Amino acid sequence: MLKKLLTGCLTIVAAAALAVPAMAADISGKVNGRAIGELVSSSDKAGKADAVSKMDMGGRARFGYDLTAKEGDWKVTGTLETYSNFSVAYGDAALTLHQKFVKLENDAFSVALGTQWWGMCYKAATGAWTTGETIDRFCYGVGGSINTVKGALHNFGTAMAAEVPLVNSQKSRDERMIIGVKSIGLQVMLEMNYDGGATATGDEYNSTAYGVQYDGAFGPVGLTAAYVSKGTAANGKASEKTPKDAATFTAMTLGVQYNLNEAMALEFDYEAETYAPGYTSKGATGAKTQTGTTMGLAFSMALSETQGILVGYDTSVFQTGETGAKDVNYASLTIDFIQKIAGQKFYAGYKTESTTSDVLKDLNANFEGGIQTSKLLVGAKVMF
Repeated sequence: MLKKLLTGCLTIVAAAALAVPAMAADISGKVNGRAIGELVSSSDKAGKADAVSKMDMGGRARFGYDLTAKEGDWKVTGTLETYSNFSVAYGDAALTLHQKFVKLENDAFSVALGTQWWGMCYKAATGAWTTGETIDRFCYGVGGSINTVKGALHNFGTAMAAEVPLVNSQKSRDERMIIGVKSIGLQVMLEMNYDGGATATGDEYNSTAYGVQYDGAFGPVGLTAAYVSKGTAANGKASEKTPKDAATFTAMTLGVQYNLNEAMALEFDYEAETYAPGYTSKGATGAKTQTGTTMGLAFSMALSETQGILVGYDTSVFQTGETGAKDVNYASLTIDFIQKIAGQKFYAGYKTESTTSDVLKDLNANFEGGIQTSKLLVGAKVMF
């Protein structure tokens, strides 16, 4: 009986000892999210074919929760975020976990582990300006230029998809660890992931990626520079060699913003990417290397405390690696106007895109002249 009593007392004491630090911490939670509604008018034209025009209404939403615990100089945060895209209709029940990670930090250091954002996208503009949603600018620093150009080509059928296969580049959100050194504006990223692939083919592989990003400010100049390297290798369970085995992907990004004054800013962005598949479909090494470069210029101006505009131009050159080294050229012009009402953003925007290449003409003579798309929209974004 005495032994049981002592054991029970020790258990209570141990529980109390563990509870004291927990109770000493300052714990708080915050709900966050955004809701977006848009009306979009678009026109698509492929080569010699007639343009196709359409009107569409859509909604997008993001909902998250942050639980934060503070004790002394340390802060621990757990973040969970769900997301539903424009293409999800009522009743489809397509809701994804957008981000889910934990983060430990103090004034000098941070480390985060889980599914989270990595990359620059573009430098933040001054004043009331921010881009719209559907007609956002090209996103730098997340391995986007190759996928953006090839994604435009994929809209035009299986023949194009076979000619220009999508690459396994970096994702904007993925399972990763990010270590930040706040005093010098440096981030270090690491990924070590496994993909079971298709069970029918045994296409299983491991991927490893690392990256560094620097953010700094020098008077009116803001600077971001980033480098990412990713490699994939067949897992021991893989039954056959695929282009994912021994594939490599690298990207370098530079973003420079110059604040002319408190209301106006100029921005230059650059990204270069290289993707090398490990094996061709015949199993031989030395598959064709694909490269892509993207450059952009943007001007933003706050017209008042509640109004702002943006004009951005981005252009990409993608080399497929096919015989004759045929390039795919992509260009886009984006114009946004923002009006704040009750602290929320209402916007109107226009975007035009053009994709041209001899690859298009070779696949189908009707594609000669390239692919042109344009969008005009009005929308609203409410954030909380």
